[in-house]
Amino acid sequence: NNVPFKCDDTIEIFKDNARWFSGRIVQIPCQFSVNEESKSYRVSGPNWYLEHLIFQQSWQYFKGANDEEMISIPRSLCQLGQSEDGKAMDAKNCLTNIIQYCIQHGAPLQLGKIEGFDFFFPCETIKDCSCMEVIQKLLRWTPDAVCWFDYTTVKPTFNISRQAFLESMSLSLQRLSQFSL
Repeated sequence: NNVPFKCDDTIEIFKDNARWFSGRIVQIPCQFSVNEESKSYRVSGPNWYLEHLIFQQSWQYFKGANDEEMISIPRSLCQLGQSEDGKAMDAKNCLTNIIQYCIQHGAPLQLGKIEGFDFFFPCETIKDCSCMEVIQKLLRWTPDAVCWFDYTTVKPTFNISRQAFLESMSLSLQRLSQFSL
């Protein structure tokens, strides 16, 4: 029972004095044999929240049967590409709303840059999808999209860019021990 970490503890890994990873312990599986017992840790980054949180949009309903006053109720039946008031939304605003929804519901992350998504796409009705599934549905319109977390910020920063907006890099193959195309 003497373990240095418990489930739901947050751990951080540093490399060269910069945070390299931050996540929460989601499992501590035990292994048993005749002679020994051991424990390992399964740690998930902020993506865990995106995968486990069901995305919801607000829908407008009449407050009572004979009432003209409307109330807003969140539902997991969502119309991607459309705002709460029924207006068309571009992909950038949809992605921004999804990440902000995650943050409002406790995901330990912050919104970074979303570049190259100033376009409209065909509306789609979805139901009971995780936030990551919704992001993937939106990104299928842009096969050159890349998502990543920057762990050097106060909270990990979620970024999404298209290839044209990314910085190109050169890599010397001499430093690699193995390479395949």
